[in-house]
Amino acid sequence: MMYGRLPILPLDHQDDNVTLSYDSTHINKLNQFLSKLNEQAKINIIRNQERYKQRHDINRADSSYNIGDLVLVKTLNIRHKFDIRYEGPFRIIKQLTQKTFIIQHVKKSTLHLILSQREYEDLLWKIKNIPSTITGKKRHNLRTTFKKKLHEHELATKYPPFELLKFEQLFINFRTTDSTLIHLIDQIKSTTVFTLDTGSVLIPYQPNAAALIQVQIILSESVSSVELIEMCHLPRAYEHTFTLVKQFFQALFNADNNIFIWGNINELHSFCSYNLFTYDQLDLCNPINLQNAFKTHWNEQHPHQPTTSSASINYSDYTVAFELSEWWDKRQTTSSFDIGLDPTLYHFNSAEIEHRQSLIRYAVYDCLSMQLIMLKLKLIEPQESNINPSNEIVAATLNDITDMTSDDDQHDLPATNNFEPISPTDIQADSIPKRQQTLTKAERRRIHNRTSTLKQRKRYYKTEIIISNIDRRFTTKEIQGIIKSYGVPYSAANFSTSSTIRKRSVHIGMQKSSQINDYQHRIDHLFTTSPFNRFINGRRTNK
Repeated sequence: MMYGRLPILPLDHQDDNVTLSYDSTHINKLNQFLSKLNEQAKINIIRNQERYKQRHDINRADSSYNIGDLVLVKTLNIRHKFDIRYEGPFRIIKQLTQKTFIIQHVKKSTLHLILSQREYEDLLWKIKNIPSTITGKKRHNLRTTFKKKLHEHELATKYPPFELLKFEQLFINFRTTDSTLIHLIDQIKSTTVFTLDTGSVLIPYQPNAAALIQVQIILSESVSSVELIEMCHLPRAYEHTFTLVKQFFQALFNADNNIFIWGNINELHSFCSYNLFTYDQLDLCNPINLQNAFKTHWNEQHPHQPTTSSASINYSDYTVAFELSEWWDKRQTTSSFDIGLDPTLYHFNSAEIEHRQSLIRYAVYDCLSMQLIMLKLKLIEPQESNINPSNEIVAATLNDITDMTSDDDQHDLPATNNFEPISPTDIQADSIPKRQQTLTKAERRRIHNRTSTLKQRKRYYKTEIIISNIDRRFTTKEIQGIIKSYGVPYSAANFSTSSTIRKRSVHIGMQKSSQINDYQHRIDHLFTTSPFNRFINGRRTNK
């Protein structure tokens, strides 16, 4: 039956008078047939769902967590099957609902293995069985390389990981704003204690290429700022930003400043070609060779050792381990510091971001380790601080966490040492020392200015709009220009990056809170990848 009548085929006999039969109940029959199919489909779906539920309940234990339990948090947006699936350890400190918990990162001594047991045994065998065909300097260099790897592994298993001090981290490159540089210059003028180190790129059969300068501005033991100056990504020489970078170094290389450096100030001579400072400025500054100070301290503490023994110690690599009883990986001494460490420079994938984070961590640790050694040697006076930056509090749901003992595949996973630089807004006013009467006039002025700055920023972000998952290529200036073009009254805008999933968000402080929903509806779709591409194409067209 087709459309309520019998079909006529070409081979059927055709009468002169063609008559078509018509079934008036055809529509009702079709509806009844479809209704039966729908009912049968519903029954089959419900039956299969019940089977799936029974099978799932049999194979899955109903997890329950208590306050104080140690858990791991599932890593979201895994791109590759070999990526780390969990982060932690975290401790449950509060339960909000049946499946939602407040967890806190646990700071504890964790075993960091550079080599597996098989690699360790293989390395021992290689040291004892270097081929006889390798002789002379090549044999000596190969044995030295093997022994250095072995010693790094022994330090990693013997000492706990290096503990961070409270710090603010900033990049100086062509993306840096003028206001940021002016703020840093003011910070330099407000103190006289600094640490400085350099990073270079290894070039075979040539001198290492100058690529990075690390400067730590020490305002107090608990408040410091680490600046990473990326020499291969500086602004153009004719731009005003370049002039401000020169003023930054001019303020730094003041004869009244104490600049602690691990080695000789001559290692900055190769950086003079960038025209940010001159040889004369380096000659007039007041560098303090922290390595020599530590050698003197070491010889005083170990008088029984002969001079040749103390001279043979690799102070640069193992000072933190020997003196502070802590360890951090020094294998990236001559790495690719010229690739652009700032994640806002260009658009990077997750693997590129992870590699840059390891380089940033190494560069920052260089300065922070010198600060700890200065405190140990009493070269600067310590101050009390109640800040504990290494504990990270996170809200997690039951689907995101797992008991540390429940996953056999992850039992040997080391705890992730999340590297998350803090912003100035994280430094609370209660971190200021209470005994103000012992401070000098300049120190009181610095503390007052710092407190005023924090209060001002708190006012700026009293009412704010937070837009998540924005494109990393947007700069602060570009976002501010877009916000202005849509007529949204704002007081400040800045970025933040998640420490777990590395997603970027923009925080926009609002001047008016009455129409915040309307303003958010205007701009919350403007900072993803598609708007950025349109923004760049439009800017190129206008040029």
